[in-house]
Amino acid sequence: MKTHLMLGVLALAAGPALAQPAGMPPGDCYPPASAAPQPAAAMSPGAALQTPTALPAPTTAQPLAQPATLPPVVVIKPAPKPVQPMMSDDAKFATLDTSGNGKLDRGEVSANSELVIRFGSLDKNNDGKLSRLEYGLRNVDPSGGR
Repeated sequence: MKTHLMLGVLALAAGPALAQPAGMPPGDCYPPASAAPQPAAAMSPGAALQTPTALPAPTTAQPLAQPATLPPVVVIKPAPKPVQPMMSDDAKFATLDTSGNGKLDRGEVSANSELVIRFGSLDKNNDGKLSRLEYGLRNVDPSGGR
């Protein structure tokens, strides 16, 4: 859109300079062969040494309108979430052990989907409960890494 506007302003500023030359059919961009300049070899020997005709006086172009300024861009970033201190394994275990018996049964871990899925593999002695030691094994990689 700005390009079209600029071209329109330039066309208005140039005025007659952009008009179709006289003697040319409308829409034609090439002058007729009779109006084409003659090559230097076809000119008379004295014609090449003639002084050029005076150029027309330059016209002053009207200054272009300044584009409208845009309002500044405001970037709104969300506030950072407060950092939660990490709970130790003992504190997590104590939070899950609602019965206070030092063991976690399936009902106590039902809100933790990871423990529900891995309960059977973590329960090494197959007593249906996770001891504190068995609960700590959830962070151990079975391949030996941590």
